[in-house]
Amino acid sequence: MNLGEAKNKVLMLINQYSTRGTVNNDGNIADYNLKLKSFLDLAQSNIAETKYIKRSYIVSQYLPFVPSEEQFEIKQHIDSDITVSGTGYAYFFSVDNDADVYIEEVYSDGTVVELDFINAYSEEGFTDFKGLIEPLSTTSTVQIRFSGDYAYNIKNAVIYPAKYRSYDKVPDFSRYISYQMPDDYLLSLNVSLKTKSDYIPLTDFVWENPHTIGISAYTRGEIRIEYAASPTTITDTAADTYEFEIGLNEQGAMVYYAAALCMQHINPNVYSTLMQLYTEKMLNVQENKGLRQTAVKKVFNV
Repeated sequence: MNLGEAKNKVLMLINQYSTRGTVNNDGNIADYNLKLKSFLDLAQSNIAETKYIKRSYIVSQYLPFVPSEEQFEIKQHIDSDITVSGTGYAYFFSVDNDADVYIEEVYSDGTVVELDFINAYSEEGFTDFKGLIEPLSTTSTVQIRFSGDYAYNIKNAVIYPAKYRSYDKVPDFSRYISYQMPDDYLLSLNVSLKTKSDYIPLTDFVWENPHTIGISAYTRGEIRIEYAASPTTITDTAADTYEFEIGLNEQGAMVYYAAALCMQHINPNVYSTLMQLYTEKMLNVQENKGLRQTAVKKVFNV
């Protein structure tokens, strides 16, 4: 059912669709038309909170090394430099105060060449820093050297042994790697990991806030996050061709809800009757089983 069809059904339910066999023009039903989009939007959103619009969000997580617990431990810089060494082309680290950080290339004869300097300034809590490394030699190693005159803490320091096209492609690194859920995310239904033939439940994850999931850095593979989605808001400019996102059965109940809202302040008896019909129709819809489901696939490579 599209928006135009739903509006017509509502007008029929409140006996405003036609007069003496002629379809009413916009002038005769202008007040209702001004309200119907908002009422139908409210109806769909209300239904979607219990009869879920199910979608999936896909994360592809493959760190180019196997992490160790030591990398996640907090280290404190006081008066001696702390270094993290490796062979690689990108870095990531977090600090929680003012820090002087050097990205350096170290040759086999002990020569050290400065490649970059980061004045890592952090006001509140840990702040993340990452970037690309361009070593001058293919046989040297690189290091992150944490220096400076002040005390600060360090965690999640790593040198990536892989090349990335740009700064924004360098993966974040922590015990749980964060992913922001899509804007239409309402609540989580299931988190699973893809195997060769199926998906299996994934348990090593955390919800860092209502819209951000943290996947264990030890997890490798394709992660599917199934979630209940909020429908797109029906605005005043929405075209009549807009297709509703809830299931077909729920759409049949939705028009009674919108019709009831139209009559709420005009005829309380009709309002009560229409709301009762809406309730009865919703009871006939199998719980959380919308007939129409739309899959949204977004992929992040780590």
